[in-house]
Formats: sequence, C-alpha cells, structure tokens
Amino acid sequence: MFGRALQDMLKEGMTFTEAVPCPEFFIMERQRLVMMQREIAGLIDLVLLPNDL
Repeated sequence: MFGRALQDMLKEGMTFTEAVPCPEFFIMERQRLVMMQREIAGLIDLVLLPNDL
C-alpha cells in the first residue's frame, strides 16, 4: 500500500516536495507520501544528529 505510492513517485522522477501537491496522486496517496517523508526524515535525523549520551 505505502510502497506503491513511493514507487509511483520515484517512477515519475519526483521528489516528495513535488509529489505531495501533485493532482496526479489521490489524496490518500499524497498523505501516505507525507507519512513516509516524515519517517525517512526522522531516521536520517537519528543517524546524522549527535546524541546527548
């Protein structure tokens, strides 16, 4: 379900910023892309930001 929206976005050569407002994607697909973008950004933050340990 989530993978399909991401697959379609990448197949079109789009970024999240381009795909989210794009009317070619249905509203639920765009919402899934927003959720994936947040998840990916959070994971990148975990890797790149220094820990307070």
